[in-house]
Amino acid sequence: MKWNNVKSNYPEQDTECLVEYKGRLCILTWNVHYESWDDEYGDDYVCDKDQVEKWITLDEVKSNIKD
Repeated sequence: MKWNNVKSNYPEQDTECLVEYKGRLCILTWNVHYESWDDEYGDDYVCDKDQVEKWITLDEVKSNIKD
């Protein structure tokens, strides 16, 4: 798995991501339209785009988990 640095890029579509935010790991949803991070349900604003230190899509995390 490769973490993405927010200084270089963001997801190209609305998607759930595992992020490092305020020194903790959590699930947030990238909102392309507003270029911000919403809660894990994609409903409520959580923070501006540059407040997340790094991210990886949940799809990528799930594809790397072995049963």
